[in-house]
Amino acid sequence: CIAWKSFTDYFLIADGILQIFYIVIGFIGLINWLKGRTIEHVKLIITTPLLIHLIAIVICLLISWPASWFLINYADARYGYLDTLLTFLSVWATILLVRMDLHNWVYWIVVDTIYIGLYWNSGGYLFAFLFFVYAAISILGLRKWQRSFQLQENSI
Repeated sequence: CIAWKSFTDYFLIADGILQIFYIVIGFIGLINWLKGRTIEHVKLIITTPLLIHLIAIVICLLISWPASWFLINYADARYGYLDTLLTFLSVWATILLVRMDLHNWVYWIVVDTIYIGLYWNSGGYLFAFLFFVYAAISILGLRKWQRSFQLQENSI
């Protein structure tokens, strides 16, 4: 539903593509999280070095420019560059989430908060509220994973 509305009503083209990506990656993530998991063994939370995050953010910034130009000029995207940048950052955050990287939640907090404004300014008030809920869930997820990560680090 979000993908359809993003395409047709809000002209957030990159976000619409992202919503379709989520359906596919959701299955991949579920398989990854369950792979090798037993009652005695839970998949461990990891962290990625800061340099990797910086490189990923720079790559997202760089590839957003030509992608947004294309979406603005050929698909009438409303918030071309910002929408496209958020899409690429969301893909990176999803990869981190699938890998169970603690810092995925930081990306989600930032991305979801910005999407609140994009949807609000586009007249998508219910979607803005949905992304508010997502941001709140991300804050709770970060707190929970931080506690689990600390316990995990203390037991190793």
